[in-house]
Amino acid sequence: MVGTLIKANPATKSRWCISIIAFYCLSPLHAEQTETSQPWTAWRVTEDLSIYFREFDKSKALEIRAELKTQSTLSGFLLFILDAENVSSWLDNANSTDVLQRISPSEIVFVTTFNRFGPIRARDMVIRSKFWQNSDLSVEIENTDEGNSIPVPADTIRMAIEAARWHITPQADQTIGIRYTFIADPKGKLPFWLRRSLALKGIWNTMQNIDEQLPRSKWQQHRLPIIVEPNPD
Repeated sequence: MVGTLIKANPATKSRWCISIIAFYCLSPLHAEQTETSQPWTAWRVTEDLSIYFREFDKSKALEIRAELKTQSTLSGFLLFILDAENVSSWLDNANSTDVLQRISPSEIVFVTTFNRFGPIRARDMVIRSKFWQNSDLSVEIENTDEGNSIPVPADTIRMAIEAARWHITPQADQTIGIRYTFIADPKGKLPFWLRRSLALKGIWNTMQNIDEQLPRSKWQQHRLPIIVEPNPD
């Protein structure tokens, strides 16, 4: 893990917030258990954005993998999602994100709330998140559940997360490959077909928002001292 994260300066004055990209998270399955499970099914595929899923009959769990190629530096991507005040502009149906605890410079606990829509009640989730850079310069972000750390607000359903991970890979011409994988269930009493539809549409909308906003973000002009960018050719 990276030993330090962000010091207070104009480039990093926003609150730490690595947000889960989805409205729906929980399963009794662990990420490592799913590696040899059902094959992936393509839900929607374009040149730069692809969404895949696979279902598990016994648990009715749904695992989703989103892949996006877009223009950004590694620092630009991290600073973009660290900007808590901007989360609701790209995270589908999100209302707010608040940091609850700073465990270390690279690890925090935060809560994200989601709006109610139609008959579906408001949700929230409490997440412990940490990131690090690998020797090949890729960046990983791991999220784990902290749902028992604070009371559940009235009229809100608390989601839980078993496993979710981002993998950010630098590519040519200041582009990055984003891969986000998670297992999804919104809890509550929604039928499985509706949970699947909402989760797939939600991740599609979120990734499209990132693709549209990230390359033009103000954070592309800043660099994190703890992140090594690839050398230009």
